[in-house]
Amino acid sequence: MTQLHPSENPFVHVGLTAKGGARECGAGRTAGSIYVECGLSLTGVPLEQYLHDPPIPVEPAQLGLSSQGVTIIEDDKGVRHIVDMVGASHYPYPSDFIEEARLMGVSRKVPKTTDLRGITSASMLILVHARASVVNAAAVSAASDMICPNARHKPGEDCAGLHWVVAEENDGPGRRRLNCGTYELTPRAPARPHRSCSTRSSWPCPSPR
Repeated sequence: MTQLHPSENPFVHVGLTAKGGARECGAGRTAGSIYVECGLSLTGVPLEQYLHDPPIPVEPAQLGLSSQGVTIIEDDKGVRHIVDMVGASHYPYPSDFIEEARLMGVSRKVPKTTDLRGITSASMLILVHARASVVNAAAVSAASDMICPNARHKPGEDCAGLHWVVAEENDGPGRRRLNCGTYELTPRAPARPHRSCSTRSSWPCPSPR
């Protein structure tokens, strides 16, 4: 893979390396493996701007997405992107992955057999989660104190803010615990959400490591 000179790569700057250590999907990185990562920057944009808001429903089988490993796709401009299915067994709710990324950055293991030729600074890591789209979004949203992370939607509308509404508390009222810490949930009335698979977020993909 051709490496871009730092002056040609807008994503090369201090703080872009994701943190190591235990995550919801495992004890940490393993030597000799390949990871695609996107770290945190003091000069970057808010994490919420990388979320698809509202989430975009998808049918993985129709798109040929792999349930294990990653899938390489090419857009109409010829740019190649990495699509990764986030396992609901490790991250039961999209908000779990988002809040972990807020603290640690994004780090996703890529099979060594993946053809990464053509992945450049214009490429994106597109994440898909089986529970990212709420089918009865309007009802659940209207019955909550949902806050749109991008100040775009209000209660009663489909919105990425529902990620923090539908997640179940496990660390006391209104809180959910992860390996890396706890985060606050959005209060909701007892309206049962029905979920489907969707694209949740797209992240800059500067380089595999």
